[in-house]
Amino acid sequence: GATQGLKTVQSELKTWLNSHYLDMFLEDLRNAGFEIYLTADHGNVECIGTGRISQGVTVNSKGERVRIYSSQNIRKHTALEHAYTLSWNDTNLPKDYHVLLAQKNGAFVPKNDKIVTHGGIHIEEMIVPFVKVSK
Repeated sequence: GATQGLKTVQSELKTWLNSHYLDMFLEDLRNAGFEIYLTADHGNVECIGTGRISQGVTVNSKGERVRIYSSQNIRKHTALEHAYTLSWNDTNLPKDYHVLLAQKNGAFVPKNDKIVTHGGIHIEEMIVPFVKVSK
C-alpha cells in the first residue's frame, strides 16, 4: 500500500512513532515486570517494476521478487528471456524447486511501477532484527 514508495512507509512510521504508543506500551510492560524482546519480519526495499512475466500454470509460485518453478528448463528459458533475473541454485532446496529472482531492486510488476516489498536477496530483505529492551 506504499503508493509513493519508501516516502509513504517513512511518513507512516513517523506518524506512528510521534503518537508515543510504543513508548507507553514498553513502559507499561517494564512496570509490570516483563523482560522485553522485540523482533520483526525481515525488511522491505523500494523496487521498480521490470515488467510482469506472464506464464500461467508453468510457474508454481509468483511473487513480486521471486518465482518458483518445478521445471528447471522453464526457469532457464524464462531467465534467458528476461535479463534482469537471477537463477538461484541451492543444494538445500528440494530437487523440483527452481528459483528465479529479480535482480537488484527489480520486481515482477508492471514496468516502472514503484513498490515497497520484500522477499528477495537484497541485504535489507534478509536482516531480521532481534533486540532486548532495557532501561
